[in-house]
Amino acid sequence: MSKGLRGIEAGKTSICTVGETESDLLYRGYNVTDLSQNCVFEEVCFLLLNGKLPNSLELKDFTKKIFLKRHIPKSLISVLEKIPNETNPMDVLRTTCSFLGNIEPVTVWDMKIKDQWTPSTNNIKPEKVDSYAIGYFKNFKENIFESSIEFYYKKLKNQIDY
Repeated sequence: MSKGLRGIEAGKTSICTVGETESDLLYRGYNVTDLSQNCVFEEVCFLLLNGKLPNSLELKDFTKKIFLKRHIPKSLISVLEKIPNETNPMDVLRTTCSFLGNIEPVTVWDMKIKDQWTPSTNNIKPEKVDSYAIGYFKNFKENIFESSIEFYYKKLKNQIDY
């Protein structure tokens, strides 16, 4: 019996690959261990958002831009101060993200795809969808039988891969 999801494709993304050759983790094709040893945090953020590592001018501009957004709300600081020091860092991260979702709610939601939504923010472009459908419907034998045929074409732009 197979254990875990090894060999099971859960989704396709250009951002992150896990276990392609062994137990590796790649961001946009770069090994995460190499990134952690050779890049600063802002370089990796730029890579994830833009698909490439920044040159020195891009890094300087990007760092300046995100530095202005590093304000931590006082209410979040209050929550973080109440978390015990021995708490697992992933639990702290989960709590932080959940709390931020309450104090900084996203105001624009794109609901074009059933059961899937992607927020639009200053850093995430809104999803654009070109969707075409054509269909034919016919009743037979005084509405006892019905038949239909439909075709769909959908082109997505700015869809975020998670």
